[in-house]
Order: sequence, then structure tokens, then C-alpha cells
Amino acid sequence: MDIFSPDMIAAMEKPEVSLIYAVRLDMPTGISRLHTDIGTFNHFPFDPNEKYYGVGNLGGIGDANYGDGDETSPSITLELSVKDDAIRAEILAGGYQGRTGELFLVAMDEVGRVAAWALMFDGVMDTASIKQGTTNVIQLPLTAPDDAMEKGLNWRCTDESHKAQFPDDEFYQYTKYMEDFVIYWGNAKDGIPLKDF
Repeated sequence: MDIFSPDMIAAMEKPEVSLIYAVRLDMPTGISRLHTDIGTFNHFPFDPNEKYYGVGNLGGIGDANYGDGDETSPSITLELSVKDDAIRAEILAGGYQGRTGELFLVAMDEVGRVAAWALMFDGVMDTASIKQGTTNVIQLPLTAPDDAMEKGLNWRCTDESHKAQFPDDEFYQYTKYMEDFVIYWGNAKDGIPLKDF
């Protein structure tokens, strides 16, 4: 079985072809679209008339990693420059974890037209880290969607946690009072005196 479609294989076999990556990230403030060439492109067939901004050598794509070695939960790390103010601000603001991220491989002919493309990775963004050294980069992992299910949730059965998602709902308003009371299930004894609170 081939990873690429026959069109993509035919495009890559041509003598005058250039391969670039394109990334579509669903950030909280909107969709961020980047590619590894330079300039602004709006002719990608998988996202017609949407502008993809070139990062050139300010970005990179890491190898696919398999955390547990069974090739069922891959991840890819995107490397983005800390010099790009917009990207840096998005990462530092947070809220992107668990949102979708897609990586495309695009084959372009000698005049810059898209000859073929392939979706290489479709996953969710994990927590980014800033790597310092000779070159400072933001490392943003894209992981398989089922990997996110294995992580612990940050939601708890508390009034504060519930109101963060549902501000007008009072479902958990008495939980802080109930933790010190014994609950007599199916018993005639008095339960928790909620009317006192």
C-alpha cells in the first residue's frame, strides 16, 4: 500500500518539483496558516482562497515519533521561530491545547503551481515548549487525537470548575458544604441541611 496517491507519486517523480509543507492550526483567535516556503500563497486546493504565510527557514517539521512504540499514536513536532511576534503571542496566550492541527505536503511544479498534495498528519496540538540555545524555537507537538484521551482532564466536580464551562449553572453550588456531611442514602434520618446555606 502506498502512502501517497498516484497523483502525488507522479508529481514527486518529475525532475522540476519542489516540496513544501503547509500547516493549518486551529488557534483560539482563529485559524493560523503557514508554509515552509517564502511569500504568501492562496492557491492551495485543500483550502481555496485562504492565505498561507511563508516562514521560510524560520520553521521546520520534526520526524514522526511513536510514544509507545506500537505505531498507533504518532506525533510530529513543529518548530516555529520565536521571532514571529504573532505566533509567539498565540503560544504564550495558551488555550490551543486539544485543538486541531493539520500538516500537508505540497508538490509544486517549476512555475509554482500545485501539482499534487497530501494530508500528512491530522491531529491535535499539545502543550508547546520554548527551546533555548543557538537558535531559539517554539516546539509545538501535534499528537494523534486518541492520545489526548489518555491524559488526565483538568475538570473537577467543583462549583468553580463547572462554572468555568457553564457560568449560569448552579448545579455544584453546594458541593463545598456537602463534603463534611454524611449522606444517609435510603434512610429516614435527616440529610444535609441545605436550606441553612
